[in-house]
Amino acid sequence: MYGFPAIRSAGILSHEFMHAWMALQPFTVDSMPNIVNEGLCELAAVIYLRHARENATKDWDFALSEKILLEYEQNTDPVYGVGQK
Repeated sequence: MYGFPAIRSAGILSHEFMHAWMALQPFTVDSMPNIVNEGLCELAAVIYLRHARENATKDWDFALSEKILLEYEQNTDPVYGVGQK
């Protein structure tokens, strides 16, 4: 993720960490519909970004987290966008 702003990287990592966490749980992720699997991971990223926005100490971090959250909100992808709503 070289070149990405830290807040964008952290949002992506929170999504990927959610995949890892779910893989370690006793339920079977393979039997979960993809829209649910990706939707939960996108939700993890949104929760992190909301927390980052609320605790931003720099105007830049606040503005960037707002922009990224708006991208998540407006995402119309049938799995990633709709799944997290």
